[in-house]
Amino acid sequence: MKTKIEKYRKGIMGTLEFDMKLPKMRKFQDFIVYPIGPGETVQKVKVQSDTRIGYVHLDTGLIQMTGSYPGGAYFHHLAFDLRDVEVMTPEALEEFKEGLRVTAGSKVGKSVIFSDNSGAFKI
Repeated sequence: MKTKIEKYRKGIMGTLEFDMKLPKMRKFQDFIVYPIGPGETVQKVKVQSDTRIGYVHLDTGLIQMTGSYPGGAYFHHLAFDLRDVEVMTPEALEEFKEGLRVTAGSKVGKSVIFSDNSGAFKI
């Protein structure tokens, strides 16, 4: 696996944050996982950094990501610039899922920012 993921942690929104370095990236970037609501299906989760946005598929471990956008990558980039990057190893995928499970809750977050991440209980 050329993709490297490290430093799993709970972010200010109460959801999972981690550092990831994809193939052809010079250095690690900080990524957040969007909250997973109670009624959402949990086949894939949306992840975003300052310059990229994409998905991690929880059934296969496939990582899909847009290219780098210096001004920021947003939802509309998912429609025309989503690329298959790599498939996580089963061990890396299980570590990622465990990080998601730890952040599950109906009112998670710090300070004045709270999220409903109760869909993470389904993982």
